[in-house]
Amino acid sequence: MIAPSTNASPLWLCLHFERLPIEVFERKESSEDNASDIGSHCASSSKTRHQQAPNEAYAIAVVDLHYIIMANPVAEQSGIEPGMLITHAYSLNEKLRCIEQSADKEHQTLEQLAQWMYDFTPNVSVLTPSDLLLEVSSCLKLFGGLEPLQSLIQTRLDQLGYTVQMGVSTSALASQIAAKNRLAQLVTGKPKSQLQHLSIDAIGFEAPHVDKLRKIGVATLNDLLSLPRAGLRKRLGLPVIRYLEQMLGERPDPRRWITPQTRFESSLFFTDSVTSQQALLFPAKRLIQELVLFLNTRQLWTDGFELTLSYRNKIQANIATQLARPDDDGALFLRLFQARLERSPSVKDIDQVAISVAHFYPASLETAGLFDDDITTTDTLFNGSSIHDAPRLSKQANDLISLLRSKLGDETCYRLTLHDDHRPEKSWNTHHHAYEHRSQVMEKTAAHSQASKRQLPWDLHTPPRSPRPLFLLPEPRRLSRSHAPSEHPFFDYLKGPERISYGWWEGLEEDRDYYIYQYRKKSLYWMFYRPLNHRWYLHGVFA
Repeated sequence: MIAPSTNASPLWLCLHFERLPIEVFERKESSEDNASDIGSHCASSSKTRHQQAPNEAYAIAVVDLHYIIMANPVAEQSGIEPGMLITHAYSLNEKLRCIEQSADKEHQTLEQLAQWMYDFTPNVSVLTPSDLLLEVSSCLKLFGGLEPLQSLIQTRLDQLGYTVQMGVSTSALASQIAAKNRLAQLVTGKPKSQLQHLSIDAIGFEAPHVDKLRKIGVATLNDLLSLPRAGLRKRLGLPVIRYLEQMLGERPDPRRWITPQTRFESSLFFTDSVTSQQALLFPAKRLIQELVLFLNTRQLWTDGFELTLSYRNKIQANIATQLARPDDDGALFLRLFQARLERSPSVKDIDQVAISVAHFYPASLETAGLFDDDITTTDTLFNGSSIHDAPRLSKQANDLISLLRSKLGDETCYRLTLHDDHRPEKSWNTHHHAYEHRSQVMEKTAAHSQASKRQLPWDLHTPPRSPRPLFLLPEPRRLSRSHAPSEHPFFDYLKGPERISYGWWEGLEEDRDYYIYQYRKKSLYWMFYRPLNHRWYLHGVFA
């Protein structure tokens, strides 16, 4: 989507991520890491060096073509600076760890940050390699002004672990220049008064144009603006004049906005590889905290996520975690991941952990009563109350199912569903995915209601269906002739017969006459008589 070229009173907020090249590998520690109690059950092993901030004790530098691009605070304390040769840097700190710059990681991270900023304004534009432009004039009233909005954005980026510089102006380019040069924010007025004292090489001109201007004595933007535009156009060309006019707000500067995506991805990189599964809980905890923050801000739930463990860009393991029903419980997510991790094969070295979520559902907000007394018991649940009348009990049951599936495997926990077949042994099926989305349930309920209305005249004359036992044998068991219930003294006839004929479409035509017999005035058995061979079979037991 292209931004409209005309806007009555635009206000631009630029977010400049100066340390993005190194923060894609080593993010700063967020306050959530210490304040949150998610994963507090892992404290017994928190003394391992990987469960504390994995990279905080190492001097790290991002390099490109044998030169230092950026260094972390530990490396900077050793005197390592951008532009320095790697060999020189090693002479200052022999334990320095160098990482090749990754433009792909930086671009991917910037795109993810743009999706986070969509929570504050719908007008977000990505400017590679390290800037985001936000048009905020339309949302200032919602957040109570510019300063509260900036404070919320700063808090969000602190939670995510990224360093940002902000610049505000009435033109997009001016806000970008203000952010990069840490200028005072201009809310009203023209950008000229904000930028006029800047050096000519700090306003975004290419190096050849800066050299030409310096040769004619232009040192600041104010010097440049004092020259005739026609002469500048001849010397520098029309593109430079257009750039200058857009920077000053004299020419429209349309921008392309991002579109929101319902997908979550994030990753953490370690310079020192992790060799212990228990040590992976610290990065997993941080990634899950980001996921919970994403779910809360978008009012979404998810029914599963996947954590990918890699070493030198090669995937070592994919740990997919499924829930019995959608939720946004971070503590539950971490417990399920830990259970899955214990069942997965051990891995030798891990230097990157990534999380991804593809399926989201609208959050189901449970409302509490005026007096929040926990009066929900299993007795009230089984005395006619719906499962939706007991949200706490429902969540406990689904959490238990999720934990059992994580510990024992997805195939061990399932639910029974009806199958459209009148044969008793084929009228049910197992379903391993224990949750159906509410919209699907509502659609099925509405369809069933409409079908019931259409069939109402026939249902009035249809006799009630014969009861079915809760327990069916895997295969009908043939009884000896001496135990035929029709002739045995201990069997009492209760109901039947019910003829079930089937199999003609499969070439296995068969007739069964089902009866209910009681044995010794106690157990109720579901039996059938097969006319073809004149034998009795036991098929089920009533509870």
